[in-house]
Amino acid sequence: MDTNKSTHSKLLINLYTIIAIILILIPEKIAESILILDNINRKNKLSKLAPLWRKRADLRFSTFSMKELRLTARELNLFGYSTDTRSKLTNRIIKTLSKKNSINH
Repeated sequence: MDTNKSTHSKLLINLYTIIAIILILIPEKIAESILILDNINRKNKLSKLAPLWRKRADLRFSTFSMKELRLTARELNLFGYSTDTRSKLTNRIIKTLSKKNSINH
């Protein structure tokens, strides 16, 4: 009886191992591969937009968070920036920087 139980236990362990591989490891590898491919595609798209991104300040500032925009406004000594909307603040920063000939717009 003991050999029969140990054989049965070993079979169950092997079965659970196979189920774990099928349900966990294989989908995890598939998801990892998809993420890697998505990353490659995203880098290709960004590299095509890079020249335009460098030329247009509004595109550059669109990647900034509100905190970063406000810090930039503070560094430029803009007054009343805390109540500005995102688009208004971005426009004010661009206008100020273009006056200083720091960036091309």
